[in-house]
Amino acid sequence: MSASFRMVRNSAATLAAQLLAQALRAVFVILVARYLSEADFGFYSFAQAICLILTMLATMGMETIVVREIASLPDDRATRQERGRTLLGSMLTYEAALSALIQAVVFAIAYLYGYRGERLAGFMLLGAGLIFRQLADSLMGILRGHEHMEYEVVFGLLEGLGLVGFIFLFQGLGLGFMGIFYAFGLTYVLQFLIGLGFVARVFFVPSFSRVHRDLDLLSKSFPVGVARATTSFSTNSGPMLLPLLRTELEAGIYGAAYQPLKGLLLFTRSLGIGMLPVFSQLYSTGDERTLESSAAGGLRLTTMLVLPMVVGLFMYPHVVLQILYGDKYADGAIVLRVLSLVILMTFLEVILNNLLVAMHRQRIVGIGRLVSTVLSLGLLLALTPTMGALGPAISLLGGELLVFGMYCAVLISHYRRFPLWKALARPLAASLCMGGVLWVGRAQPLWLMVPVGLAVYLSALILVRGVARSDLDTLRAGWRKVRQMASQRVTAARERRG
Repeated sequence: MSASFRMVRNSAATLAAQLLAQALRAVFVILVARYLSEADFGFYSFAQAICLILTMLATMGMETIVVREIASLPDDRATRQERGRTLLGSMLTYEAALSALIQAVVFAIAYLYGYRGERLAGFMLLGAGLIFRQLADSLMGILRGHEHMEYEVVFGLLEGLGLVGFIFLFQGLGLGFMGIFYAFGLTYVLQFLIGLGFVARVFFVPSFSRVHRDLDLLSKSFPVGVARATTSFSTNSGPMLLPLLRTELEAGIYGAAYQPLKGLLLFTRSLGIGMLPVFSQLYSTGDERTLESSAAGGLRLTTMLVLPMVVGLFMYPHVVLQILYGDKYADGAIVLRVLSLVILMTFLEVILNNLLVAMHRQRIVGIGRLVSTVLSLGLLLALTPTMGALGPAISLLGGELLVFGMYCAVLISHYRRFPLWKALARPLAASLCMGGVLWVGRAQPLWLMVPVGLAVYLSALILVRGVARSDLDTLRAGWRKVRQMASQRVTAARERRG
């Protein structure tokens, strides 16, 4: 099975799970925005921003490194399963200790900010929920190392149904403000517990026999943990600092514009999850030529898929916000327009990020993210007092451009002829054609311009030869594999009935 097909298969399975969870998660966010006032939604965005940053440290990047460690093991089922058991046990032990520390820090920060009563309880429930979400992600890291991404649908379904179901339940019980936070915390506790039972039943039970010998897992994971925490800080610094530098109302406006970005950023994880085990396996076997071509192909395909979405958000931010929230957050349109550019950079960075991790260059990832965060924070502090909600968006874009440039420089110095521009140029040209048509027809109804824009993009992509023969070969191979799997299941079902 080719590396390209494995990446597409893994990413598609993870993307299906993310789409399922994100569709329901989007319903949850819309309900939260509608149930809460602008000021309360500003508090929700502020508290979630702080908790997202801190809870990244609960796993310290181990859920990423464990994928690489398992994918690099010899292709022996018994060895991979036994090492998976010990890695899972050691990882859960370390994460339990880190999680207790992080939750104590969350309480201290909320208390020092002066929150008491319901707001303090809501802060703590958000922190606990996000910690358990990180722990559930560690469970999935074991499955990703074995390239069993199809089981992520189970985790995604639990998350999405839990969020939506519990918010309706608790609002129906009249719990009001606190019902939002009960729904959030309880969902992720149940996701982790059910997920742990699922892994133990279907795959293996955690083993704690190597807890004292797996301490190097922490040192390997530390740069990735720093990178994830600083990334989270950069992306969440707007909702976190806006109430301090401006008002909770502007934090709510930025938070509303930021929610579509946060939802789409989760899809970048689908790409990383699908590519990391393949990149790790290719690097461990010394097949760097295939690794380079796979990374370039991933960049090109990602650009082809993401650019139409970016152009659409850039051209119609006011429409997106109106559909999601009504007219309440119309002032966030310019913010969403800037954040749409951040989406493109983040999708491209996640491929380079996972390529560097697979090459055991995670220190570069950590340093790049740290430098990017310093720049982003400096711009935020300089711009926000005068530009309001637009300041955090511009600062975030500046940091993303810097880290993307650093990753590219490192890879070009390693591969000498890393085909970065070749991978991006043709999809970019097609998207500019699409953007021009949308700009000319911006006064026309949206239901007309969306299909017209997509048709122009696809036509331009074909004209500039943005679709390679290898892409078609991968699609054909995938279709044959789907038909083969369907045929096998039909045959198995007939045999059971017989």
